[in-house]
Parts: sequence; C-alpha cells; structure tokens
Amino acid sequence: MEPNNVNAPTNKFLTGLLGQPLLIAKPSENYGVYRFTDTQEGENDVAILDGVFGDVRPYYWGQDRVGTTYVRGYTGTDAIVYSNRAQNYKPQVKPGMAFFRL
Repeated sequence: MEPNNVNAPTNKFLTGLLGQPLLIAKPSENYGVYRFTDTQEGENDVAILDGVFGDVRPYYWGQDRVGTTYVRGYTGTDAIVYSNRAQNYKPQVKPGMAFFRL
C-alpha cells in the first residue's frame, strides 16, 4: 500500500528531520509482531537496547489491529534501524524502518 493523506504531517516532519524525501507507508500488517532488533546495526546498539531494565534484544514488541507505519526510502546514515519488518509476516518487497532512532 502506498502512502495516504493521513500520514502527510508525519511525512512532512520526517522529511524535514531526515533531510530527504521519504515515503510513509502503512502495509496491511495488522497485529504485527516485531523483534526489538532484526538488524545488525540495531543488535550492536547495546547502549540503548541493553539498559537498566535488562537486554531487550531477544524480545518482541507489537501492535494491535491498526497496523504499523513504515518509513521507506531513507538512504542516509544518521538512523539506526532496529526493526524493519514484522516477524509474523513474510518480508516486504519494499522494506522500511518500523523502529529506529537518530
């Protein structure tokens, strides 16, 4: 599914923040389950993911019936991507960032 007008403010904010045009997409992935990190760069970011409450890297986060919004098209190097796809769905043809930090 391509972006919709509901995400226009989010797209404007993230495009300004990340300094390049982005695509905000909401695939039909209701009830998605995500690992806290499924990327090597996220796995290496122990300062964030292995904190005072313990190491969350082997655990999962998720959402209910509303689906997850992905940021697609980011080509910069400022973001550390933790999750880029739901674990209970097949990998997307156009991957994106679901959980990340700058």
